[in-house]
Amino acid sequence: MILIHILCSSGINTYSYKKALIAHFCNVEGIILLSIYLSITWLAEWMPNSYYCWDGGIKWPHVFVQLLLQDFLQYIFHRLEHSFVILYQNFHTHHHRYKVPKLFDAFSGSMGDTISMILIPLWITSRIVHTNLWSYIAFGTIYSSWLLYIHCEYNFPWDEFCRKFGFGTPRDHRAHHKYLKCNYGHLFMYWDYVFDTVHKISKN
Repeated sequence: MILIHILCSSGINTYSYKKALIAHFCNVEGIILLSIYLSITWLAEWMPNSYYCWDGGIKWPHVFVQLLLQDFLQYIFHRLEHSFVILYQNFHTHHHRYKVPKLFDAFSGSMGDTISMILIPLWITSRIVHTNLWSYIAFGTIYSSWLLYIHCEYNFPWDEFCRKFGFGTPRDHRAHHKYLKCNYGHLFMYWDYVFDTVHKISKN
C-alpha cells in the first residue's frame, strides 16, 4: 500500500486516491458484504471447529490448497457469468464497466457477483479445507491482496516473475477486461491453461 500511495502521489494516476479509498471501504456489495459474511459465519460458529483453533501457527500447505481451490471455484463461477447472458447482465456487467481496471475497482461489482464469485467459493473452500485460524487469516490476507493487485493500473517489476510461476498479474486481468471471454482466473492462470481460455497476451 505504501508503494501504491507513492505512485498515486507522483501524479501518474488520474483519480483521487483519497476518494477512491473511501469509496472502496464504503462499497456495500464489496468490502461491507464480505465483512458481514466473515462476521456472521464466525460469530454464529458456522465454520468447521478447526477454524477456531489458535494453535499450530500458519500451515502453509493448507493456505496454498485454499488459494488453489478458491481460485478454481471462482474461475468456474466467473466463466459461467460470461457464458450466460442473463448471469452476465444481472451479476457481472457492473464490474465490466471498468474497461481498464484500477486498484480500487477490485471489489466493485454487484451483490450477486460478490455472492457467486467470492462468498460461495469461500464457503465451499472452508468445508473442504479444515485448517486453523492462523492459516485462514493468512489465506484471506493473500487472497484479498491479490485481487487488489491484479486490478492495479500499474505494471510492477515482479510481474514477470509472477507470470513465470502462473500467478495472475495486472496485465493478465486487463486482458480479461478488454477481451472478456478469456483469463478468467484471478490468483492463478493455471485453470485458464488447463481449460484453454488463456489469452495470447498472457502466453508471451
